[in-house]
Amino acid sequence: MQGAFMQDAHQGCISMPYYKGGDLDAWIRDNPFADLATRRR
Repeated sequence: MQGAFMQDAHQGCISMPYYKGGDLDAWIRDNPFADLATRRR
């Protein structure tokens, strides 16, 4: 999961280091516009 998150972050659409713990669900809930993150899930 972390690998996918890091990939999305590399795209430039994600810049939240405090979410690299693996709380992708919470991040997606806060950022519904993150299509990349939702697809990686």
